[in-house]
Amino acid sequence: MEQFTFGKKTLIASLCALSLAGCLDDPYEEPKQSVDSIVLYGSGDDGLFSMAVIDSSGTKAFVDSSGSVSQGNVHTQSMTESTSGDLDVTITNDENGRILLESNDGEAVFLDIDTSKAILQFDSKMKSKPIVGQEVYLTTQKEMDQDIGHVELTSTFLASYNGATQTVKVPLSCFISSGMDFTQALAPFALESSSNLDFTLGNIQIIADSIEQDDVLECQSTSDRVEADDPNDSYQVSTLFKVGDTGTEGWATGITNWMTTGESTLHWASDHIRVEYTDAPAGENGGLVFATTDGSTLDISDYIDTGILKFSLNVSSYASHPTKRLQVQMESSEFGNSQPYLLNENTAANRWTEIKIPLSDLFTREDGSVNINSLKNIDKGMSILPEWVESTDTLQGIDFSIRDIQIAMSDPTKEIALYGPSDDQSFDVVIIDSDGIEATVDESGNMMQGNIQTQNPLGTPRGTLNVNISDNKQGRLLLQSNDSSHVNLDVDPSSATLQFDVSTMSKPALDQEIYVTTQNEIGVDIGKVSITSALLANYNQGTQVIKVPLSCFSDNGMDFANTISPLSLDSSTNLNFQFGNARIIGSSIEQSNVLECDTTSTPLAADDINDPYAASKVFDLDNWALGGWATGIDNWMTSGASTLDWAPDHIRITYTDAPAGANGGLVLKTTDEYTRDLSNYIDTGVLQFMFYVDNYGDHPTRRFQVQMESSEFGNSQPYFLEEQSGWQQVQVPLRALFSDDSGNIDINTLKNIDTAVSILPEWVGSTDTLQDMQFSIGSVQLVIL
Repeated sequence: MEQFTFGKKTLIASLCALSLAGCLDDPYEEPKQSVDSIVLYGSGDDGLFSMAVIDSSGTKAFVDSSGSVSQGNVHTQSMTESTSGDLDVTITNDENGRILLESNDGEAVFLDIDTSKAILQFDSKMKSKPIVGQEVYLTTQKEMDQDIGHVELTSTFLASYNGATQTVKVPLSCFISSGMDFTQALAPFALESSSNLDFTLGNIQIIADSIEQDDVLECQSTSDRVEADDPNDSYQVSTLFKVGDTGTEGWATGITNWMTTGESTLHWASDHIRVEYTDAPAGENGGLVFATTDGSTLDISDYIDTGILKFSLNVSSYASHPTKRLQVQMESSEFGNSQPYLLNENTAANRWTEIKIPLSDLFTREDGSVNINSLKNIDKGMSILPEWVESTDTLQGIDFSIRDIQIAMSDPTKEIALYGPSDDQSFDVVIIDSDGIEATVDESGNMMQGNIQTQNPLGTPRGTLNVNISDNKQGRLLLQSNDSSHVNLDVDPSSATLQFDVSTMSKPALDQEIYVTTQNEIGVDIGKVSITSALLANYNQGTQVIKVPLSCFSDNGMDFANTISPLSLDSSTNLNFQFGNARIIGSSIEQSNVLECDTTSTPLAADDINDPYAASKVFDLDNWALGGWATGIDNWMTSGASTLDWAPDHIRITYTDAPAGANGGLVLKTTDEYTRDLSNYIDTGVLQFMFYVDNYGDHPTRRFQVQMESSEFGNSQPYFLEEQSGWQQVQVPLRALFSDDSGNIDINTLKNIDTAVSILPEWVGSTDTLQDMQFSIGSVQLVIL
């Protein structure tokens, strides 16, 4: 990697040359401008630091300009094409490894920022789960090879595993208190793991005056990790509260039955406790809390991935409660509560019912961020209460019982690595060419057989493979048991998924067939799930995770206790893609973007196959003649009414009766029973239409919202149109509609569109109105730019 050395004298000389007065002749010192943030690595960094890795032998190597390095047991690969882009970092061989930012010239760098309330933060997606005893930590250096400060990240990596990209935030004071001086920073960031770890890393910054932000880690944690009652229990059950023969058992046996005003009565039985709301005035609330008896806090990060909060509940009476729902959460007195979890209406009415609540639901916010400090500092293992009431409603007469509160792993298998740096190598990678001749990919990862070739560009053992199928012929890549014997994959296929990472380097043809299958016997496929649309949508989008329900195969006869091939990927013609990190994830069927077993839609094609823009007419009026595949019109209102008028080439909506606080818009939807698959258009495609706002009325923001919708899988992301005048051609990128902030594609919604356009004025509150607003729309189509 080319490095540029900036000495202090050079920098001063350069500044002097640019100033009007000579530095040596002008005794006046200009006041320094405060800096809010310093980008150490990422978009906008100043290049003062270079990324390097250190392997288990202590050998250092710098990451090159493409984002790649392979040194011993530490490997990096760029996830984007940009300089200083996010990296995929892999530490292997069950040995320690480190990645760090080091000054380019080995000299200390002056980081001019107020460090008193500053944090060091970085973005990371945790792709592997630390094992028992593994240590992951962050440190800094002002002198070569001398660490200063030590902040544990193990719990953060445990809790965030298999979730969204997290922004990890660490107070600079953790390092300053140990002697670090950020005005003499040699390595302001160094992350080390004592064993195997796979994670992404990017956007490393120092942010001033940010110590009060959410999720800023503690320098040191005083919490003990929750341990299983029996270390050999595959479900790792840990008891919070239980009534036994000799009294209460568990780590949360401190009971409080509280009320804002009034009183509830606590009853004890041989195996449960019961709460009765005997004096609950109107509008008052209360519940039951199970807390540690000594005020100590516990860290439940080991359990967040597939763990559950489990208990048995019996509600004798919901009385006159308006929603007849109970709310459950876990709490930290210092860092706040988990997300509330509302049980369904009339849950456990007059019968004992086992309740299972995913811990990830409790501690993961809507934006995907993990409430890390709360889950690391739990002192109230469970809080349960009737849903909050107000004014005239009351809890009087509600009566419920609870017993056997535990946390546990919902699926003891959790994850089975099939192919990746940490798998047990039960399966070989085999390629089969168009003539049916197969070859086993050797340890190097590089193999050619007929019209199919694999390459391992980084050389990482069992690392990401570049796969190329050519000659306009069929090819297959499969994982096959290495001695052709049956492998027992101990998993419940009804709730598990087959997952693998893929990056599509060539765009599949619309009629190309790409599918995944499995085998109990060599050469005999069981089940078939098309991934053509998923790879079309993935083209040019970076690495995505393909998720397929195991039930797609088990329902067709696949027995995962006798597996020959748990994954076989077949393409009918040319395909270039990257493949890696194949695994089975237990209890993951409810994750986002899990594919359907069968699809009823095929990728939408252009109206004219010779059209370079691949235009597909959605809704069009041509001298009153109506055309397109979404000509069903609904001008809806939450209350009131709008008027629909027709013109030769467009339609117009007027809000003629829009009470304050009422909202409404226009929907263009399919008129047949079929959905449309837009995967062909997501790369550079746009939703294009002519749009004219005749009157914004008194709308407070004067903005419109556009989205596409699937009745089965939900809505796309909203896209906002700012105020404009006159007829405008609007182009809404499909990538903006169907990709989240982390770049994940909402594949199922994209594949099952039945509402092509939903457009409405931005939602208004109680006192604002849409009255007299008027807009027109026409010539709606999809095009590829």
